[in-house]
Amino acid sequence: MRMTPLTPACASASCPQLYLTEAGTIAVQGPGVSAAEAEVELAPGEHLVEIPRDLLIAAVRSLGA
Repeated sequence: MRMTPLTPACASASCPQLYLTEAGTIAVQGPGVSAAEAEVELAPGEHLVEIPRDLLIAAVRSLGA
C-alpha cells in the first residue's frame, strides 16, 4: 500500500504521523494506548493510537479542509 505523509517528517523515525493511503483513507503512526488504559472495548484487530492535536490540525490543513 502506498502512503503519502500529510505533515512534514521529523528528525526521528518514531514521530507520530498521519498518512493518506492510495485508497483515500488515513493511516496513523504513533504510540499505542491499551484498551484497558483508555477504558474502552476494541473489536479484534482494532488498535488505539495517540496523536498530538496539532498534528491532526496540520494534516487537515494539508488536505485543504
